[in-house]
Amino acid sequence: MPFKNAVSVNLFTINGEEANNIVIPENIKTLREYLFYECPTIQSVVLADDITEISDQAFKGCINLSTISLSANLETIGSLAFSGCTSLQEVILPSKVENLGSSSFDGCTNLSQVVMPSSLTTIDDFAFRGCASLNNVELPQNLSVVGSSAFSGCSSLEKLDLPISITSIGEYVFTNCTSLSLIVAHWKEPITVTNIQPGNNCFLYVPIGLAQKYKNAGWNFSNLMERGLLTVIAIGNGNVKYESDIVNNKKQDFYFKPYSDLMLNLVPNSGYKIMRATLNDENIIPYLSDGEYEIEEPEDDLKLIVIFDDASIEQGDVNGDRVLNDTDAIGIANYVLKRAPEQFHDYWADVNGDGVIDITDIIILISKYTSGQ
Repeated sequence: MPFKNAVSVNLFTINGEEANNIVIPENIKTLREYLFYECPTIQSVVLADDITEISDQAFKGCINLSTISLSANLETIGSLAFSGCTSLQEVILPSKVENLGSSSFDGCTNLSQVVMPSSLTTIDDFAFRGCASLNNVELPQNLSVVGSSAFSGCSSLEKLDLPISITSIGEYVFTNCTSLSLIVAHWKEPITVTNIQPGNNCFLYVPIGLAQKYKNAGWNFSNLMERGLLTVIAIGNGNVKYESDIVNNKKQDFYFKPYSDLMLNLVPNSGYKIMRATLNDENIIPYLSDGEYEIEEPEDDLKLIVIFDDASIEQGDVNGDRVLNDTDAIGIANYVLKRAPEQFHDYWADVNGDGVIDITDIIILISKYTSGQ
């Protein structure tokens, strides 16, 4: 195939009997329009990292293309680039992709998962229209534009969380998303939309106190409800219990009714203890009662971070060597002076448990190990 030393690849004729597995080598920057247009024999494609652009309709209609490994330096996927690739099942977009062209994956009926990078800012019109198997989409936090009908006909899509970074959503974006049961929006000042509701069975969660603002901006959902967001991050040997859910070594989001009390239970494993527990960056350890913490009628979003660690390690042992000495005091001092000490565990540095690491912790620590306590 005519690839060697090319800067871009133009349309060429290939032997369909031999074009099952395509490997695009280095030194190629662009895959030109219609490059593999309606080539039914292609089953897999691997792109070398030099490729930065896949042009319009490059793989359109490759009905047996089931796997593709995209270039790490890929920036642009053109219009209709993979449209009609009905065997494609998963796409992992590289970290430099900023724009998905219009209809780029339109009609990929077996596409069930798309991993989107934080670099992605635009999902153009019809990008995933008719992707009937798509059920797992996490929109990136820098996404700005979602085009018209971008997800229309994604009949397996069940939930979508809309990042606050989005500034524009086109019409009919969720039309015929028949399984979509929950959309979560986070804007304090909602963006204006038209013709967006996917169906009467879909719930829309909006921040507490903003239901009318959303209705005024065109979010005319039959099931529009105000909900607060509770994010729980549990790290180490223990778990956080909220209602019937248990969170251990992961991040998990919950939605709660406004002005209702919440009860959290922080449970370390045997031989471990709660080293840090913060709610919206405030230390809550002094307020725990046998690991329980009650939040009375919260009116805004909440973020709980809990770290469990070895109970044999004392507060102040910032390097974790189980000895309190000058090394620990120097470590805290360097931290206070923003010198980034090595092997430093900041949750052991808050010696007096007031939620602040400062010179007071150094004084108490020195007093502890010089007095032998």
